[in-house]
Amino acid sequence: AVRVQLQGGLAAALSKGHTHSGSSAIFVNPHEDREAQVRGTLVAPMLGGRLQPMALFNGRIVVEDVEDRMFLTGAFGASYQITANARITGQIEVPLTEAQRFDWRAGMGIGFAL
Repeated sequence: AVRVQLQGGLAAALSKGHTHSGSSAIFVNPHEDREAQVRGTLVAPMLGGRLQPMALFNGRIVVEDVEDRMFLTGAFGASYQITANARITGQIEVPLTEAQRFDWRAGMGIGFAL
């Protein structure tokens, strides 16, 4: 069965001001000091759940008075269970709005359940 998951939240940096240079203690690392975040995931398990192709949508809305306030990205990825305790994953993500923080990005990983 296809799974749909929706999440939302607010990220806030625990520091005064946002900077790309120097160092400051930021415990949550949004791009701006405060951002509302939404995420949607659609997963369609196959092969008895071993293969899980997915589509992801990430939205960030800056809760401050800045020029670019809305960022939306989309990603396609998959995970495959290679053993009873190990799963390999990969995805590629691209911006869907004119305002963007990157051109594209991709990732791969392997996870182990203990």
